[in-house]
Amino acid sequence: MLKISKDHYVPQFYLDAFAIEGSENENPHVYQYMKAGIVAARIKDAASEKHFYTFRDKKTGENSRAIDDFFTQSEKAAAEPLKKIIKREEIDLSDRERENLAIFFALLAVRTPSFIKSLQSFEGEATKEFMALQAMDLNRFRRNMKKVDSSLDENTITELHQTILEKKYSVSFNNRAYFIANGIEISSDLAKYYYEKKYWHLLISESDRVFIVSDNPISTYRPKWVPPALNAGYKNGTLLVPLSPK
Repeated sequence: MLKISKDHYVPQFYLDAFAIEGSENENPHVYQYMKAGIVAARIKDAASEKHFYTFRDKKTGENSRAIDDFFTQSEKAAAEPLKKIIKREEIDLSDRERENLAIFFALLAVRTPSFIKSLQSFEGEATKEFMALQAMDLNRFRRNMKKVDSSLDENTITELHQTILEKKYSVSFNNRAYFIANGIEISSDLAKYYYEKKYWHLLISESDRVFIVSDNPISTYRPKWVPPALNAGYKNGTLLVPLSPK
């Protein structure tokens, strides 16, 4: 097994801007809102899971860190533009810096457990819908079930048929790499849209109320102009990306 302790789905350099002055056990830390209350967490432990981006290469059979390497490259390209905005308190970026940040924000949206779970949920519901459509023809369903298991009796087939039609079952997946790869593919379209179409604004808090960050950093809001039938998520929605408490 690769000696990687934890993978951060919210990058450490990004969390550094939210670090609390002082230290928790002499380490930079942030405060986390938990069910038990507010707790201090070291940045190197926050928003991370062990081997979250480690996958087995189908060709070599060995563990691969290619996805994490890909994310790391985007983080390196975005680090300086982000620091520049925070320090100057204005969005004064070159085209390349803006492009690098657009890529970083797009990847930040799709690399989290929350987004991956949303893709799995969507895929699960689509699978159930497809299965229900296939089960509309009872005779064909009966033939297919017999092909799967010729020992199935009529009562069992009828129960399965009803369960599938009513979608009273769950679908789970054990292939996180597929959904992360799917998210990366989605991010390519998002980054292009953020760079070419989105208007960027910088909001600065001038009071003691501060911006906070979560393990799903990018928030979306539905603009008034978006029709109800149109998805107003990470592409058409208004995005809020906290850069620092201020």
